[in-house]
Amino acid sequence: MFIKCPPIVFIINRQFNDRSHKDIEETAKHELEEETGIKTQNVEYFGMFAGFVTKATEKIYCYFVDNAEFNSQQNLDENEEIEVVEYTFDEVEKLIQNNQINAAITVAAWDLAKRKYSHRFSSWK
Repeated sequence: MFIKCPPIVFIINRQFNDRSHKDIEETAKHELEEETGIKTQNVEYFGMFAGFVTKATEKIYCYFVDNAEFNSQQNLDENEEIEVVEYTFDEVEKLIQNNQINAAITVAAWDLAKRKYSHRFSSWK
């Protein structure tokens, strides 16, 4: 899961075998609502990363969400601790620059999103 930058949300969803959902996109929407309380019917795939390219087969799928609704509460598993926070574009950039957001996949997903969606948001550099 990533961060919300009003009015959009970025999702990072690890591939796992959840037989209750038909596909990765459906799983991403389900996990978004379960872990953040954010509901949407519209997710747009924008990239995939390999977690570890040498031995593991884990894949990280990235989605862009527009028109998200904050209409439910988090429903976390016992071992999950997730805080939903809102940042502006500039705040995320500063957090990355100051090494406060430093997870490689998160930073890579943010960079890819900036490249892909800069035309939609004039404030994005």
